[in-house]
Amino acid sequence: MKKTISFLLGISITTSLFSEAALAKTREQNTAEFFYKNDTIVIDDTSSKKNMIKESAFVPVQPNTTYRVSAETLISYVQAQMKVTYYDNNGIPVLDKSITKPKASSKQWETIDVLLHAPKNASQIKIAFQSGKAKVSSATFKNIQLSEPFENVGPQITNLNVMKSATGTNSDGTPLLYTLLQGEPAKLVVLDLNTNRIYDEQSLTGSTAAWSIKVDPYGYVWMGGLPDESLYQYNPSRKSLLKLGKATTPTNTVIWDLEFAPSQNAVFGSTSYGGNVFRYIHGKGFTNLGQAAKRKELAKSLGYSPATETLFVGTGSNAALIAWDLQTNKKQNILPAEYHSQTTIYDIDVFEEIVFARLEPSEKMLLFNAITKEFLGEIPADSRGVSPKSPYEDAVYYGYDGSLYRFDLNTRQSQKLHSDLQGTHVVSLNYVQLNHPKYPGFTLVGTTGNDGRFFKYNLQTQRFELLKLNLPKQSVPLFNISKGPNGEIYSSGFVSGSLGVYDTLSNSTKVYSGLSQAESMEALGNFMYFGGYPKARIFKYDPSRTWNAGSNPTRLWELFDFGQNRPVSMLGVEEVQKLYIGTAPDNGKIGGAFTIFDPKTGIRQVRENLVPNQTIISMAYQNGYVYGGTSIYGGKNSRTYETSAKLFAVDVSKNYSQPAYIPLPLSNIKMISSVVIDNNQKLWGMADGYLFIYSFGREKTKVIPIVKSTSGYFKNATLLFANDGYLYGTVEKTFFKVNPETYKLDILRSNNDIDDLVEGKDGNLYFKNGTDLWRYSITNP
Repeated sequence: MKKTISFLLGISITTSLFSEAALAKTREQNTAEFFYKNDTIVIDDTSSKKNMIKESAFVPVQPNTTYRVSAETLISYVQAQMKVTYYDNNGIPVLDKSITKPKASSKQWETIDVLLHAPKNASQIKIAFQSGKAKVSSATFKNIQLSEPFENVGPQITNLNVMKSATGTNSDGTPLLYTLLQGEPAKLVVLDLNTNRIYDEQSLTGSTAAWSIKVDPYGYVWMGGLPDESLYQYNPSRKSLLKLGKATTPTNTVIWDLEFAPSQNAVFGSTSYGGNVFRYIHGKGFTNLGQAAKRKELAKSLGYSPATETLFVGTGSNAALIAWDLQTNKKQNILPAEYHSQTTIYDIDVFEEIVFARLEPSEKMLLFNAITKEFLGEIPADSRGVSPKSPYEDAVYYGYDGSLYRFDLNTRQSQKLHSDLQGTHVVSLNYVQLNHPKYPGFTLVGTTGNDGRFFKYNLQTQRFELLKLNLPKQSVPLFNISKGPNGEIYSSGFVSGSLGVYDTLSNSTKVYSGLSQAESMEALGNFMYFGGYPKARIFKYDPSRTWNAGSNPTRLWELFDFGQNRPVSMLGVEEVQKLYIGTAPDNGKIGGAFTIFDPKTGIRQVRENLVPNQTIISMAYQNGYVYGGTSIYGGKNSRTYETSAKLFAVDVSKNYSQPAYIPLPLSNIKMISSVVIDNNQKLWGMADGYLFIYSFGREKTKVIPIVKSTSGYFKNATLLFANDGYLYGTVEKTFFKVNPETYKLDILRSNNDIDDLVEGKDGNLYFKNGTDLWRYSITNP
């Protein structure tokens, strides 16, 4: 963003930036002739003993941010200099940089330019112009500007994503629906079910989503967020929210499920990625109870049996159902062997003496005796658990294949009800008493899908209704960005998916719905390809045609049959018109796949476990070879078997050629998350926090440290060569620039607020931060 210094100060440059007082002081130091008018400074230094200096007032700046100072100059005699200095709060200089401009051979205006990163202790800046030291000189400066090349383009995707819901009442008995909406921050939106109006709205500060919600017997609402694993408590009568803090360890990010144990007046929660279970008691705080099962890093679901003081924990991967006796601390896996190949236990409910455990990915609900732990059988179900026991009879309700079902607890028989959920899955089920003549007594209510649909089924009249809730859309955190075939910037939303397409020339964004979270996006020819999660689904989109979810983009195929779940990397090569895809396996599994797709013939070649026990997360192409970088990680919550990631080359002009490995002077690398090839026979890559440069033919590698440590599993870095010839990159939310000739490194931004990097058709660079797309100007600073 370009601004004149006077504009930044909000006052006239004539009276402040280069004030008369400052100029008067300059006169005393040097009797040279000069004048200052509007935004023009003229230095006419006739002294050969001392130089003439004109210095601005202080201008506030943000630390850890790069600023550019520029001016147009016409040097009439010898030379002139511009100096930029950062200061701390006490006015002490902390960093400066000068640039000297000699007289040009022809009398014409030239640009003098300084790009300087503000240190962490910088709070203000001064700009000075001066003549050559002990030299007679004459120069004119105009259009003096201080610019921060970073500009927030704004949110790209707004969407309604109801992640979980529950029902309850306030102290007046008003029936309430509690919905958890994805956003930044995530929100709790409470609806009055009698009026269908918003009763309250609260921001879950620190969380971008929330997967767990539980209403305790006293009417309090408990919620667990991500990515900071925070626990929240809401009082519906007072409309007040408390953030109670982080539940377990620094590395755990998600609270997946919550249960309340009245006998202990305690809340229990299950988490990942450590598989820990915690207990929270008011006044005593959090207690980390550790893993429910050894080497199970996903604790997905919870159920509580008050009769036996047993906590049932669904873990993965692979699936296990742990019966945890809270009195003796004894743990027992009660899941029958034939279900051990499942990923996890997705939901658990306990009513009377029966435990209901929903499998993932199979659409089956398992039944157990809560006291004896005996396996009782299975029923087909795709809802998020079952309802509580009916207030009228020994029955519970659940969903399957677009309909509601009633399950008799005595006969253990299911009955399909007259209901049409329009192809959606049931997310929540509970009973409320509505103030409406068409819904006497108790009514079964709940949300379906994640777009705000809500059903009502009256237990007395069997009246069924499916309606849309009036919930506010939220700005969605961006998961991935990429450059489209026409130079637009494509953005995919986290969890909720959808797509934002930003035109850099018109400064406008179009939002499209109906696409799942895209792990990767890549342009090839006139088309855009998306790697969708889950089930590693590959989509093809034609931007010249109208967007129509289901037909454009078209789903080509999926790689779930090969055990793959996330298409984490894509490379489209115009030269050969091929699309190369690197995928990560399903949860709990290791060994990714490398897929070659020919759009002209529609033929794909899937090579499983090309790099044993690793996932291909970055690729570049040259002369018939794909050069790739891997991650030692497989599917989420899986074990790692390798100690270091690999850099490899595979001849894709030949069928089923084996990869050749390129050694790096680095050890115990977890990820090589970006690779690019320049025009000088060099391959550049990011190996964890190290930038490496491998020279083809010479087999020589140079290493430049960028950051000390990195996080994540598949991608935390991006590299590209921009039109100005420099290498730009991001790693661990740090933005940097490297001169490819001298290897000089410049840190451009280190505020922990930058991810991904693409170049737009306007020649500028774009990155994401939370819900927003940002621009870094390199063409017109």
